[in-house]
Amino acid sequence: MKVVWLTGDYTGKRKERQRQAAKSGCDIVIEFHFNAAADQSASGTEVWYRSYSIHSQKLAKSVHDHIVALGFKPRGVKAAVAGTRASFINAYAPNIWVVLLEPCFVTNPQEAQRLHDQAFMQRLAEAIIAGINKFLSEQKVKQVDVIGLSVGHKGKTSQPDDKGARCVFGDFEADHAEQLAKLVASRLGEKQSQTKGGAMSNGPAQKVQQEKGRLI
Repeated sequence: MKVVWLTGDYTGKRKERQRQAAKSGCDIVIEFHFNAAADQSASGTEVWYRSYSIHSQKLAKSVHDHIVALGFKPRGVKAAVAGTRASFINAYAPNIWVVLLEPCFVTNPQEAQRLHDQAFMQRLAEAIIAGINKFLSEQKVKQVDVIGLSVGHKGKTSQPDDKGARCVFGDFEADHAEQLAKLVASRLGEKQSQTKGGAMSNGPAQKVQQEKGRLI
């Protein structure tokens, strides 16, 4: 399996990430974001999925449930219908299964504190991988060969300084989203590194071992 890092604009007219995903032949795209609210008591996990895509919905549910198992309030899986903040994921090619992750709130002191714990971030990445694995082991529709990873707010062409919502501890949503995405990518590459006896490339297209349609 190949991992592709998606960069550029994903809202507005450019849709650079959507075009890159289509050109790269992505079967799945994972958008990494975090939630934020004026009310610091707002908490929990939300996962969005592209509208009218039953397999995107199933992937979202699997990942959501694995994240919630870490002790977060379940806010559910939600369709990214027009007018919602996640509606841009519907601009990806129709054959791509797309989910947008919001594991917790960077504005909630208790949840944000967990994001500053490296051991917890490792567990969060493992939960996401487990959710993807479960989905892939159950779906029989297509072979999944390419997965795209997209860090919300980071690397926009039109707004290169955008970092998303400010975390209650002074850093930003995009900082945590990027760290989490990199941890997920590293886990996608661990098995190949062990098999080949060497380090994985850190480039934008990383090849990952696959076994019976599951990430390993």
